[in-house]
Amino acid sequence: MHVIIATLIGALLLTLPAPSQAGPAHVDRWDGETLLVAGDTVNGDRAVVHTKVLLRNGTQVPVDLAVVRCADARWRVWDVRAMGSSLVSSYRAQFARMLQATPYDQMLDKLRAKVDSLEP
Repeated sequence: MHVIIATLIGALLLTLPAPSQAGPAHVDRWDGETLLVAGDTVNGDRAVVHTKVLLRNGTQVPVDLAVVRCADARWRVWDVRAMGSSLVSSYRAQFARMLQATPYDQMLDKLRAKVDSLEP
């Protein structure tokens, strides 16, 4: 399971709340926090890695990472669950709202434009 850890740290850095903000953290704002791996639960090609992020103020934020082993034998994060929320569930709800308000083709155009704006 140690092979998973390096893959998961990147996912954590992008999804955990920053200590000084209510919104999502960005890698450039990761400052002084510590990632503690508390264990894992493996069931075949799926697993949950139980972690805690120790914030600089001493607060511990439990974060579970749902991972799956792909055909290339690498483990990949497919969901991040923290503070009672699932990243996948949040995205599903957002897309459902978008599809109710915007035609599919227009939504794809918006998403592509957003991705293009994020690429260096």
